[in-house]
Amino acid sequence: FDPPGVAARTPGECLRLQLLHLQQDRADASHRTASAHGTPSGSPATQPSPESTDLIALALQLVSDDCLPLLARHEDALLCKRLSCSPAELRAARALIQSLDPHPGNRFDAEPSRYIIPDIIVRRTAHGWRAEPNPSARLSLRVHDEYEALLKNHRKAAPSPAQTGRSGAEWEQQVTEDSHAESPSAPEHNLLHQLQEARTLARNVQQRGDTIVLVAQAIVDRQKAFFNHGPEALRPLVLRDIAEVVGRHESTISRATSQKYIRTPFGTFELKYFFGSQVATDSGGAASSTAVCALIQKLIEQEDTNQPLSDSQLTELLGQKGIQVARRTVAKYRESLKILPAAQRRSR
Repeated sequence: FDPPGVAARTPGECLRLQLLHLQQDRADASHRTASAHGTPSGSPATQPSPESTDLIALALQLVSDDCLPLLARHEDALLCKRLSCSPAELRAARALIQSLDPHPGNRFDAEPSRYIIPDIIVRRTAHGWRAEPNPSARLSLRVHDEYEALLKNHRKAAPSPAQTGRSGAEWEQQVTEDSHAESPSAPEHNLLHQLQEARTLARNVQQRGDTIVLVAQAIVDRQKAFFNHGPEALRPLVLRDIAEVVGRHESTISRATSQKYIRTPFGTFELKYFFGSQVATDSGGAASSTAVCALIQKLIEQEDTNQPLSDSQLTELLGQKGIQVARRTVAKYRESLKILPAAQRRSR
């Protein structure tokens, strides 16, 4: 199969197939080089270098079902003893394995880069942080005057909004009343119906945009510490809190924050990012689960890669900062951040 390793039954088999393909490629390359220089087949010049052959052979042993779990846990001393190799040889073989692709099928499903245009931009003003709609993302609709003119032409007796001094909506209402009284023709009725639907759609889109800005400002007001200090300062926040502030149902808040993004001094985030459950602190207060995740990520970014922090150590460090969480909760938060366990983060 192409690429090598695709359709393998296990991760180990996937790596072995790639190593065997690499082994064959190097042998073929040596033969081609020898043929180009007129070297007889079978001579030492036609053979791959011993170092290359031995390295691939060692790598093949390392990805066997017996050794691959040990390799993942970085039990180097045991591997060196079992395979009779030096630490330097083991490091070289590991580097070769790391150059392989554990997911060769992904190239068939490559997703294009996704660019996010924030719906809301937060700016600091003299009166504090303010959420404003992004003009580049705000959808604005209105009914073109030409369509009103078309309907007016169908009803010669009906004056235009400008002639009556009334707004377009008032004129439309009058035309509707007149049409009911005079039994309009089918084309005229359809045009009027479409005009009404267009106005309703434009009004609904405007209201939806206003709701998103209203919700965003309520979030900004509740999470001022975030905008001043960053993700670690997030406070507990649930949909109900914002629903009570803006006078909307929780389901409305959920829709208004789903896949809607806000640009902040600390990056662009989905509005849902600012919601998080409550985690107890020693002081009797509460921290946001989102803030705890941010703190875990920061601790791991600052760790010694030769001695990465285990979930238990992370739990202790959080406790020193007054945040009381269980080790399994730390593990859950770490996994949600797509961070590997300590054994797999150890520097290679």
